[in-house]
Amino acid sequence: MAKKVQFMDLKKQNLSYEDSGKKYELLSLNRTKMTVELNCIENQKKSKVILPFAHLPKNIKKLINPN
Repeated sequence: MAKKVQFMDLKKQNLSYEDSGKKYELLSLNRTKMTVELNCIENQKKSKVILPFAHLPKNIKKLINPN
């Protein structure tokens, strides 16, 4: 039986969304903790953010499909 990969790389999919004037680019998904690492771009400054998978918009969740 094949083992599931804990981290799913999302950089190649170029997924992003905007919320409250900030742009978020998805970097990776941790399947064991169900958290997503994001680049937050605000006023030309980038910072890394880790959010729970549940906090993502529905249209982004459908594209990722962590199962």
